[in-house]
Amino acid sequence: MIRITLLILIISLKTCIQPPPVSCGESTDFIHLNSQAMVDSFQSTLPTGCTIYKGELRISGFDIKNLQPLDFLKEVGKLYIYSSLGTNTIKGFKNLERIEKDLQITALNNLESIDAFPNLSYVKEGIFISSHKNLRSINGFEKLDTIGGFLTLSYNKSLTDLPSFHTLKSVNLVQIISDSSLVKINGFDKCVEIKEIIIKNNVRLKTLNGFENLKNNETISIEGNDELSELVAFSKLISTQYLKIHNHKSLIEISTFKKLEKIDVLLLLSNNENLANITNFEQLKSLGSKLVIENNPNLSDCCGLFNALEHSTWLKDITIKNNMKVCNSKDEIIVNGKCK
Repeated sequence: MIRITLLILIISLKTCIQPPPVSCGESTDFIHLNSQAMVDSFQSTLPTGCTIYKGELRISGFDIKNLQPLDFLKEVGKLYIYSSLGTNTIKGFKNLERIEKDLQITALNNLESIDAFPNLSYVKEGIFISSHKNLRSINGFEKLDTIGGFLTLSYNKSLTDLPSFHTLKSVNLVQIISDSSLVKINGFDKCVEIKEIIIKNNVRLKTLNGFENLKNNETISIEGNDELSELVAFSKLISTQYLKIHNHKSLIEISTFKKLEKIDVLLLLSNNENLANITNFEQLKSLGSKLVIENNPNLSDCCGLFNALEHSTWLKDITIKNNMKVCNSKDEIIVNGKCK
């Protein structure tokens, strides 16, 4: 009986103990897979058991329709999918957990959807998805935790939805630029560290929500989103260095920043044609070196800046002009008093 128990225990241990991943290639290597046959045979060209390819993997070719033969990969140095594929959907990479440099998916004119990378958790340098005419949706990235550099989603003319990136905790730079069909942004809710956020020239963007656990960062720039009418993101932000909101046609109210206390360098609110009030800046008590509130022709309530102007006695570089009455100078805002 004891022997049988020991035998079962040994078999169980052998089953549980997995061999360590095998790596191959060097960071300076690159392989270009330009046909379905090369994709299908790629694993067989590597040393037996290799699941970590340290080099750069480039993929482009009109007859490539299936990327799932690459599901064996757990880690890759760099992944670059570009120019041409024989499919309108990128699927697969279901076991890929880590990319040592960056992931780029660019200029695939027939690409309509991405549904991949369900276990990717770490990208050291960045993710760049750009310049697709027909890309409508991006899904996947359900376990993405850290991006050491940038997340850029740009010039995707048909993109209407973004993944929520609900597990992402840290990224240096988020850029969402010139995605001309994008209607809403709602996500990044677990992010506690983002140094710079640029949301620019998304002409159909109506709602900007999310980023609700971000408390401190360096730059937030929201610019040229013509149809943006609802700005409710950044509800827990306490401090930043640069806050720029400008060139919007439809923005009437900034319904956020209620906890913002400090802007170290610049607050810029300009060229927002229909912005009527900025009352939610009441907690702001410290402005750094520059304040610009100009060319907002319907801005008639600036009481939210009363506390900041009264407390920031060192602030000398102030431009407040071309707004409605009581919002055209520091003195007018001070005389009008606190929000009632």
